[in-house]
Amino acid sequence: MSNTALSNYNPDVLSCLANLSNDEVFTPPQLANQMLDMLPQELFKSPDTRFLDPCAKSGVFLREIAKRLIDGLADEMPDLQKRIDHIMHHQLYGLSITQLTALMSRRSLYCSKDASCKYSLTHFDDPIPARIIGKAEFGEKNMICSETFLAIGPFTKKDEAVNVASYMQTKFFRLLVGIRKNKNMTQKTYSYVPLQDFSKPWTDAELYAKYGLTDEEIQFIESMIRPME
Repeated sequence: MSNTALSNYNPDVLSCLANLSNDEVFTPPQLANQMLDMLPQELFKSPDTRFLDPCAKSGVFLREIAKRLIDGLADEMPDLQKRIDHIMHHQLYGLSITQLTALMSRRSLYCSKDASCKYSLTHFDDPIPARIIGKAEFGEKNMICSETFLAIGPFTKKDEAVNVASYMQTKFFRLLVGIRKNKNMTQKTYSYVPLQDFSKPWTDAELYAKYGLTDEEIQFIESMIRPME
């Protein structure tokens, strides 16, 4: 290949990712567009159509849908920035099962992994924090459960189990779980979580002080993890 050809070669990075051998299977942009071609194309001309990618990995589906909406809504919304803001805020939604795929999807869609920074195509000043795990369920004596649940214990006293549950509800605990979380929640998912003295309940304030977190680190955790309801 000549130097001129190489200088003009500008591959789609998502096509390159789709060709990599990895645990994750990334959809090539060409295949994503073939699938989108099967939908009624008037969907991409309506400002009320909403799209959800329930398992976003590289963000290719959201990106290609965004392209079609940007073209399809041009007559109704001539201002490009207002059109982009409307599409990103009201028409496109995605769920990722790992932090890495979430960052990749944001990068593909917003041209930035942080949608609140100045480089993003649109801005979300108040990002939605994550919950990470659901509330703990207390099992009674002689109860069994399927692998849908990850058993913690057993405990000889109920107070001890309640104190463990208080620890699991802290943002500190759930952030450390979120770092390792993927589609398979196993014992390894909790490997970054330190054990505590469960003769007492725990709060985030106590954990922040125990591990000497800085104000910046605390602010990050508070902004990224949703309170347990």
